[in-house]
Amino acid sequence: MFISVGGLSRFVDWYETLSYEPLAGRRKRSPDGLYAPLSLQFASHNRSFHLILHSLDDSTSVFSDNFIFDVDGKDEHVQMQDFLVHGHDKNDPESMLYGSFRDGIFDGHIIYGNGESYTVDKIDRYLHWKHRPKNFHSIIYSDSSINFWKQRRKRSMEETYQNCGLNHAIQQKMEIMQNGVIYEDEENKQSYRDAAFNERYIFESRFKRTAEEKDIKTINGKRIYSVRACYVYLQADQKLYQHIYEKEGNMDDVRHVYLTREEIASLFYNHIKAVNQIYESTSFGGINGITFVIQRISLYTPNTCKDGKPKDVSQENPFCEENVDVSNYLNLNSRKNHSDFCLAYAFTFRDFVGGTLGLAWVASPNHNTAGGICQQYTKYSEASNFVYRSLNTGIITLVNYGNRVPNRVSQLTLAHEIGHNFGSPHDYPSECQPGLPDGNYIMFASATSGDKKNNAQFSNCSIANITLVLTEVLQQRPVDSEVTLRIGGFGNLGAGKRNCFREAKSSFCGNQVKEPGEDCDCGYSAEDCQTMKDNCCNSRQSGPASRCKRIHSAQCSPSEGPCCDASSCQPYASRKTCRAESECLKQQQCNSESPECPPSDPKENGLPCQDSTKVCNDGNCNGSVCAQVGLRDCFLTVGSPEHLCHLACEDENGTCRSSLTLPQFAVGKYKQSGRKNKPGLILLPGSPCNNYKGYCDIFRKCRSVDADGPLARLKNVIFNPKTLYEVKYWIQVNWWAVVLGGLGLLLFMTLFIKICAVHTPSTNPNKTPALNIYDTLRRPKNLIQRKHGRGAHQAQLTLVALSIPNSIVRSGVSGATILRIKADHPLILILG
Repeated sequence: MFISVGGLSRFVDWYETLSYEPLAGRRKRSPDGLYAPLSLQFASHNRSFHLILHSLDDSTSVFSDNFIFDVDGKDEHVQMQDFLVHGHDKNDPESMLYGSFRDGIFDGHIIYGNGESYTVDKIDRYLHWKHRPKNFHSIIYSDSSINFWKQRRKRSMEETYQNCGLNHAIQQKMEIMQNGVIYEDEENKQSYRDAAFNERYIFESRFKRTAEEKDIKTINGKRIYSVRACYVYLQADQKLYQHIYEKEGNMDDVRHVYLTREEIASLFYNHIKAVNQIYESTSFGGINGITFVIQRISLYTPNTCKDGKPKDVSQENPFCEENVDVSNYLNLNSRKNHSDFCLAYAFTFRDFVGGTLGLAWVASPNHNTAGGICQQYTKYSEASNFVYRSLNTGIITLVNYGNRVPNRVSQLTLAHEIGHNFGSPHDYPSECQPGLPDGNYIMFASATSGDKKNNAQFSNCSIANITLVLTEVLQQRPVDSEVTLRIGGFGNLGAGKRNCFREAKSSFCGNQVKEPGEDCDCGYSAEDCQTMKDNCCNSRQSGPASRCKRIHSAQCSPSEGPCCDASSCQPYASRKTCRAESECLKQQQCNSESPECPPSDPKENGLPCQDSTKVCNDGNCNGSVCAQVGLRDCFLTVGSPEHLCHLACEDENGTCRSSLTLPQFAVGKYKQSGRKNKPGLILLPGSPCNNYKGYCDIFRKCRSVDADGPLARLKNVIFNPKTLYEVKYWIQVNWWAVVLGGLGLLLFMTLFIKICAVHTPSTNPNKTPALNIYDTLRRPKNLIQRKHGRGAHQAQLTLVALSIPNSIVRSGVSGATILRIKADHPLILILG
């Protein structure tokens, strides 16, 4: 049945109505506090739907454990499991669905194993409550029926950007801002670089093996942290709030407010679920399982604004301005400090010029270019001023030329804008814009309908660009890691890449780590499983029904532990060594009952380890060697760099002494490589020294974390972006002083040349001999006299040449003995 609904026919070729009886009042809670699964059946599009709906739980929720929901700055409690659902179609075990279930009506997205997908929308979304029909409550349409972009045609390069706001002019302005980042603490930036070097050395050192290494994988030859969850902050401005509030209908204010909040929460939930479906299923150069978690939702009501300005400064609504274009609206979102989040997005209901649906900052793998995922709130230069901005932001609007945008289109728009945040520009060149029949990819400049094969996938161009950024970000130590580098710290890195990703809240099939809810996990694809030599487990690509489950008749998988025989898919018999002996742990063998290796028995406490710089403590090499001999640890802070890398302990008098001078570390007491028959102990490369102000390098010399040569320090001072900007700003303000200084320099150069000219010898015989610089310094008046006399000399020399009669020259002058020309006297001819 097709009935015109609002402006929906502008976007969708064919949709049908749903009028099943609402199931309100039939939901029952299970003993664990969750609602029991609900069965919903209806028919449409020449097929039957049998939906099994489950309430959210910890494994399926996209909300963080410390999730915050606030309205106008005030925290509110919203029970997401009361109305948000996930599940599948009973007729297709490989299907999946997500959405909301309110007032007995399902609203969301259904995806089938064969690739078909359907969207179910409540009619409330498109019609005012006064104009809603009474014979149906929902509509359903296939993604293949979305036609919004079929009428779009590429007429010029500018028009290729018509639905994403990132046109050429805006991109240039954004790049100026991104390249104008100012490091507020250059010393901290240098400390970070040195600390990062120290960190890499520790990892590569054969002496240092911590529990943190299990969280690092080598991908394409680079050590990548395994954190994959991007925690996001979602905001709904007063325009969107007002639109949804008006669509909810005529009812009491309390009920009205709660329904509006639930509708916005459902909107955000559906968008993040859709984005996760795309990013989780994409391998970015071997980096798999990127997922998004909602950490905070903020709603702003119209009560917070008055005349385009915040009514109350304490409420901090940044979106009150009425008439702003898309780039300025993004700037409003970027003004807030979003350093606590991986990304921060603002949703609105503003009809931007040109049909723009979204805009976001584009990340770059260049450490000196700000913007994109994990970017901190940082200082930037803008025109002649300093501004603070968060460039880990983006915006989405849900209205286009006066009509509500279908959810599926706005979901792909969000995935597109997040792709910019991850480092992908628009798809280019032509091989990444294939067009029909499979359609264009997510990062195509104009929005896609979502019905073609490529519409919900990234092109190879986008994957390559995103891989570069993710590789740079994930090589950094996660900022919320419990294990922190004790020397230097990270400081304010400005545009330096920061890893704000966290451990995934829920299990992810395909990361080769067995997690709750999984039988096994051999990898994302069949090739990954073959690489692991695991024939007992199904990969993620095997389909929703079998992914991360053991194959038929398999009792275990090698991904569950080293005690599983990959050839038989059964646990090894006993006496199979599963863990080798270490400095502080004994060898361990399988027990023939479990694929996991049993815990190893610890060795005796006090045994030397890490080349005698530590001792064993309950199976861990973290005991103090000083405490083992009854002393306390300390650092040497005075002496040569070699001396500062001596292991030191406090003696009985409380004096910090090198172990080379303590009787407890005499020759033969402890053995250390390369120090046979020598007393004391030397700290290992990578160890902190000088009270954590430095670390021991490979030559066992204490290197300060801020150690720089004179040339490096001079370069940092001169070419520091902050210094260059301050010089530029001073010139703009004191332009008159610059002009006077330039004129003074020109005058000085002129005088310098004039003065040097009379002191420089010349090969021209007609030139006056050069003055002596020392004579000039003793009698400066000679310089002034010489300046005037030089012109007179030249004039009289010319006169002599013209005034001597030719008869004298021809006949000669008898008795002429001297012809003398003086520059400061009249011509004198002396005849003898």
